[in-house]
Amino acid sequence: MHSRILSQVSVAIILLSVLSLPFAQQTPPAPLSINPLKIKKLEIYGIKKTKKEVIKTLFGLDTGAQYDSLLVANGEIKLERTNLFSKVDVLTLKKADGVDLYIIVEEKFYLVPYDVGGQYFLQKYGKEEFWWRLRLGMEFSNFRGRMETLRASFIFWDWRSLALSWQKPLLSTPYYFTIGASVDYYPDEIDWSDNTTIVGRFIAGRKVASRSRVALGLVPIYRNELHSSGIQQTDKPLIIEKDTLNNYELFSTLGWSSDFRKSTFDPSGGWYLYTDLKSNVLYSGKYNPYFQFSSDLRLYHHGIFKDNKIACRIATVFRNTDGGPLNNLQYGGEGTIRGYLHRQFGQQFEVNNSFLLSMEYRFPIYEFPPIELPFLAAYNKALASLQYRIDGAVIFDYGRFSKEFKDLFALDAKKMESGIGIGLGLRVMLPLFEKSVCADLVWGENPYTETFDFYRKPIFHVYLDMFY
Repeated sequence: MHSRILSQVSVAIILLSVLSLPFAQQTPPAPLSINPLKIKKLEIYGIKKTKKEVIKTLFGLDTGAQYDSLLVANGEIKLERTNLFSKVDVLTLKKADGVDLYIIVEEKFYLVPYDVGGQYFLQKYGKEEFWWRLRLGMEFSNFRGRMETLRASFIFWDWRSLALSWQKPLLSTPYYFTIGASVDYYPDEIDWSDNTTIVGRFIAGRKVASRSRVALGLVPIYRNELHSSGIQQTDKPLIIEKDTLNNYELFSTLGWSSDFRKSTFDPSGGWYLYTDLKSNVLYSGKYNPYFQFSSDLRLYHHGIFKDNKIACRIATVFRNTDGGPLNNLQYGGEGTIRGYLHRQFGQQFEVNNSFLLSMEYRFPIYEFPPIELPFLAAYNKALASLQYRIDGAVIFDYGRFSKEFKDLFALDAKKMESGIGIGLGLRVMLPLFEKSVCADLVWGENPYTETFDFYRKPIFHVYLDMFY
């Protein structure tokens, strides 16, 4: 009992002592002095063409910079999105005196075929005649090792053409510019005329966020159509008369593009959008100026079964007024509406407005074993083996074309044409070069009858690279 009383008294004395102490203002503890790690070493392996300073600029970090794991991960993503490398790895080694970074890349094959293929035509100068053109082009997607793109293409035989373009990104900024020019000389399929077109391009743009771009451009164009006509008089030789139709124009353009596809080649998901507003109001030559709005939307989704894909494209052209005879829109053939001859639509009247809907259901047929290429592996590891496969496609194309915008979707339009194409296609897919060789067999609906019937004879289309 006595010990219990003593303990209670001791507790009371301690409490009174604590309460009697003056309350001192508490000061926060001094912060710990942590010296942030800095990048001591940055080494790059695997490059043969790409300049080191280009990779450092794209990566966004260099020696002496403060180390941040988030910035390192973001730099690795930036390198992957350049589409310059087939593989990118960044290794981090932390030490007491700093951080060592090792960037390991595997370069792609930069010199690849561009716009290679051929086209055949069944009409020439308004008569049935078989002729064709051969397209041959090359693209250097990492010109001078600085992410510049240099393209050159040629067209041979009855259609002759030369085109050159150069695109340069300003790596320390989001800006880029493009200059280019092309010359085409070709016979007309419908009229007895030979056509010459000279085009120049001067474009300046910038990246917006990570997947979009905006661009301003100037496009001077010269067009010349040399028309011939024959006059036959009794007992006299055929008299050939020639008439020239030409015009100079200067277009200004404002374009926007957004690319949210999972991959640029054979995507299985995502979408891509390109819009363009252009006008020749700066200089229209002999004809009235006009404004034109164009759009190209591409949608991708996985199919019903594994590795199946659904691809859809919606393309439009709208004008506020007539663009003149030299700016007449013409459609038909690959890239527009399959199942019809090239430029079949746009001959009955001048077309200024169009709507295109294309869909493909794509599915794999057979994948070949890889072909080993040891003699090319020494030049580039990405060329050590060549893989390719055969894909199939079910095709549906639909198009409407009109002179006036109000007639494009009108049921009682007077100057409007429409067509439907249904068919099958084969694709030889070359993932290494991100190229495809396409062959389509498409039946077109007869646009000149009131009944819904298709041509018995399909149109065979052969071309390089899928258009969407």
